[in-house]
Amino acid sequence: MDTIVKEKGQTFKELEQEIFRMGCQTDIEITRQILEQKDEEIFNACDKTIYHSEGLRKTSVKTVYGTVEYRRRVYRTRTKSGSGL
Repeated sequence: MDTIVKEKGQTFKELEQEIFRMGCQTDIEITRQILEQKDEEIFNACDKTIYHSEGLRKTSVKTVYGTVEYRRRVYRTRTKSGSGL
C-alpha cells in the first residue's frame, strides 16, 4: 500500500512525513518570530528607570511540533541609586 503513489521515487508515506516535517518547521519559525516580537514589545513598554536590559540570550521552549529556539532579553532591577542588583 505504501507504493500506490510514487513522487520523485518516494512512497506516499515518505511524502506524507516530509510534508509533516515541513509544516512543523514552518510552525517553529512562526512561533520564534512571535516570541521575539513579544520580547521586543515588552522591552519597549518596560520602565527603563527600574529595569535594565543586560542583552539577549538564547533559550528554547518545547512544543508539540518541536523545540523552538529563540532569543530573549535578560533584565536586572535597578536600585534607587541607579545600579543593578
